[in-house]
Amino acid sequence: MRFLVPLFVLKMFAAISLAAVACGGDPSPMADTEEVVDELRDIYIDQDALTDAELNRAAIQGILEYLDDPYTSYLDPERYEEFAASLAGTGEVFEGIGAEVAVRDDNIMIVGPLPNSPAIRAGVKPGDIVLAVDGQSVEGFDLLAVVELIRGPKDSTVVLTILHVGALRPVEISVVRDTIELTSVFARIQESGVGYIRLNSFDKVAVAGLITGIADLRAEGMQGLILDLRNNSGGLVDAAVGVLSEFVPEGLVCTGCNPGAEEDLRRVTGEGSAFDLPLVVLVNAFSASASEIVA
Repeated sequence: MRFLVPLFVLKMFAAISLAAVACGGDPSPMADTEEVVDELRDIYIDQDALTDAELNRAAIQGILEYLDDPYTSYLDPERYEEFAASLAGTGEVFEGIGAEVAVRDDNIMIVGPLPNSPAIRAGVKPGDIVLAVDGQSVEGFDLLAVVELIRGPKDSTVVLTILHVGALRPVEISVVRDTIELTSVFARIQESGVGYIRLNSFDKVAVAGLITGIADLRAEGMQGLILDLRNNSGGLVDAAVGVLSEFVPEGLVCTGCNPGAEEDLRRVTGEGSAFDLPLVVLVNAFSASASEIVA
């Protein structure tokens, strides 16, 4: 009988909807949803699953599944705080393997292991597809759920089932988690007098870090600069505009478009510190979003 209830409910609500149309009614856009919830509260056996919080979460998930857009996600308060901290660029510290992941073609992909991270020491590579974590398939999981599975306390081990780029068979890679400190900018001078700056993300302190890096490298005799954006999956548009403004004296960077709003034209500031500096920008297949804007 339990399997007959949903069919009965569907038929009943179909009849209600037809009756409303036949009588010329104009139900609110959410009327059907409210009717379904009310009926489930009356007849569904597992009432613990019908709390307002769970129903709201289910409704949000349904909307996002309908949109079928890998770049549109819902963050609960806890996840939002973690995301905001990653964009704040204040030296966030967490325990995990030290690899950035993203959704590509419905797969969970390693965009880039962080330099000197447990992930890179274990053999995790950019472009790797994560198939399972500790033997649990991640098919159908959203990005943040997979991140939570991969993260864990320092010195614990996580086993990733990975499909390397071009490989036919997956491999299992054991990674010992460690404390990871996120830094957005790394700068050094090379013997040839060429400066090197690696930008790991476009967070709130990326521009300030870049300006400081350029000034420090000039003081060491820098004659040209390599800006490394490889495996940088992006971040804040404001940071992209700020970075580009250091090297380009004038021009339009990008145009933002929102429904019902005027176009948001983003231009360089004209106040950069490296207009005269010979520059090479490094990108790869995993440079995305703000990195693409800058490059």
